Amino acid sequence: MGEAFDYVQYHVDQAVRHSADARGKRVLVVGCNEGREVSLFLDAGAREVWGIDIIDEVGSGYRREHARYLRMSAEAMDLDDSMFDIVFCLATMEHISRPDAALREISRVTAPEGLLYVVSSPLWHSRYGHHKSDIFDVDRYPWIHLRFHGKTLKRMCETGGIEYPESLEDIADDIDYMMSSEYFNKRPARDYIRICSELKEVVIERNDLDLEPESVLQVLQDDERAVLIDQVGDAIELRAVTHTLTGWKVRRPPRTHTLRTSASTLRTRLRSFRARAMTGGGGGTLELIGPQGFLPLRMIGDQRRAGATYGSW
Repeated sequence: MGEAFDYVQYHVDQAVRHSADARGKRVLVVGCNEGREVSLFLDAGAREVWGIDIIDEVGSGYRREHARYLRMSAEAMDLDDSMFDIVFCLATMEHISRPDAALREISRVTAPEGLLYVVSSPLWHSRYGHHKSDIFDVDRYPWIHLRFHGKTLKRMCETGGIEYPESLEDIADDIDYMMSSEYFNKRPARDYIRICSELKEVVIERNDLDLEPESVLQVLQDDERAVLIDQVGDAIELRAVTHTLTGWKVRRPPRTHTLRTSASTLRTRLRSFRARAMTGGGGGTLELIGPQGFLPLRMIGDQRRAGATYGSW
């Protein structure tokens, strides 16, 4: 049996690759929890890594030299402008009540030509949006957080209508968590696209959604599917699992010749990155959707390969 996929390590590696190298750079991890991502960036050679979170135990698991932890909201960071060469945020934005404010703050504290790397997942309207797929199998119980109220879910668990691991002491606590607006912003996937498209002074490489295949909707009965699509706005919302933003901060003030030079440099860097990503072959297919429409993706191991053209939204 092969090694389990390390989701956190993968995205840290991707951020390091995007920024060319982490060595000598100052990094900010937004939503660092106990600090694992902070430690991984230090392992990658970062000069200094800061981590922020609103939890009391922020950074408690990874105290290291050159690591600094602050209890702070991403929506209003008490940090100077342009402090960081890389700002990294993984599986956090979907928990923040005002992602628009948080993303503006991320942009503000990123240094000129610094990298913004923000992955929000799983998104609320996806099958995984309740963050409890380890308890409620998403194939047996798809979109249960959208189809049922919390009280109904508790009753179904009590009566055996929904099965869950017997080792859990109080399933009601897990249901309260996954249905709470305190822990999830419950924003539609299209909001992430719009918010990121409105960021100022950022050259965007990716602002898009990873979608499950359309066939996943067939697990629902026709009438159930129609009700759910009407509830969330469209079928894409139900398929959108992840939003990804990658981009580079441009210099201020944005004089025309400076902006063109910076954008050209970043496009060259992007072409180089894509060329490296295109090596290899085989794999399944996913779709990607961005502000201009659909972009086909090839999944090969843990590498994404983007097609060359967009269709219509």
